[in-house]
Amino acid sequence: MPAGQKLPQIVIVTWDDGVQCDSGSGSADKKGCTDPFIPDSVQYLTEGLKNPDGSPYRFNYYTRQLSTDYAVVENLYAMGHEIADHTITHAIDQPPNSVDYMKNLNSTGWAAEVYGQREIIAKSTNVPFETILGFRSPDLSLNSILFQVLHEGKFLYDSSATVTLNGDKTSERPWGTQQIWPFTLDHGIGGCPEGSSTACTDGSFPGLWEVPINPILTPVADGEQCNPNCKIELAMYPFAGKTEEEVASGFNYNLQRNMNGSRAPFGIYLHTAWLKDNSTGLVNATKRGLRKFLEGLPEDVWVLTPSEVIAWMKAPHKSPGAASTSTARAPARCGMHNATYCQAARPTLWGTTCDYWWTCEPTCPKSFFWLNDVNGTKQEAGCYGISAQTVEEIAAKTDFDPFR
Repeated sequence: MPAGQKLPQIVIVTWDDGVQCDSGSGSADKKGCTDPFIPDSVQYLTEGLKNPDGSPYRFNYYTRQLSTDYAVVENLYAMGHEIADHTITHAIDQPPNSVDYMKNLNSTGWAAEVYGQREIIAKSTNVPFETILGFRSPDLSLNSILFQVLHEGKFLYDSSATVTLNGDKTSERPWGTQQIWPFTLDHGIGGCPEGSSTACTDGSFPGLWEVPINPILTPVADGEQCNPNCKIELAMYPFAGKTEEEVASGFNYNLQRNMNGSRAPFGIYLHTAWLKDNSTGLVNATKRGLRKFLEGLPEDVWVLTPSEVIAWMKAPHKSPGAASTSTARAPARCGMHNATYCQAARPTLWGTTCDYWWTCEPTCPKSFFWLNDVNGTKQEAGCYGISAQTVEEIAAKTDFDPFR
């Protein structure tokens, strides 16, 4: 970047798991979505907010197969948000349990989960296959086998490595002052992410990047040094149970640390369930707090996706938002009035179950897209009549109102 120019400050907001309306996926009642087919929360969090170049704020969605409405995915992509990969099963109905299943996968298993979900997303939407560039592992489980699979699959980045603050409580240096920027894995990861196997340090993966998960700290009192009083917020659920003001000020405290330190992108990495945190009886306090933080950002701060950040790091002489504004996207093929409602059977550890979802595809598969059945052709028992219905057909039989 030009000499003397200050590094831009970027905020990254990502969501893990099923992509759906706020009321849940697959039910005929689509309360929780806004026309054309956007979760109410996304509309609430981004409405009226723009980057320094006038473009809208953009989020990232690490998408798993279960609990995902692909009509929502397609509309989010059309709006400029990034769609990324989060495996097919998320270890659901996979023995022996969620954490051990992912950690013990071999290359064939990782490839089936990772490549399979990317294929399902592309097959179920008009999101181009080649734009599904990112991955996050369920439970942040990592090993060198996964990196090799991502590298061979030509993914741009992983975002599963957690950063452990290297603070010595006896030193004068404040704990965790410098947040880590995204980095290439051309020479490996250089250290083992917290909670992963030691195998993660092996190998070189040229062209693959890591977008690290820097910790979010609990604010300390004014005038009080973080060291040795730092506490780390729960990953994916920061400031849960706090008031709107506490959520907003907590995020702002961490943003200021970045702005006054390395100016690395400030990552807010969340599960969709975080938006529904009512643990203290303060309904939607987390959502309202995040909106308060976002609308209070300085005018020169950007809200971008991981792939946009990497694109800027590769060409820092350009505007941080250039990667998105220069690429046209196809409009979504459906809205709430003409989406297709599907139901299909999915195998479980005890038999089969029936799953439901909305899509812009005109027809439904014989079976639920799943591990070893990414084409949905292995019809399973368990659903009473696999069907495709539009909103109008459902409304004709019920009192369903998609806009209530």
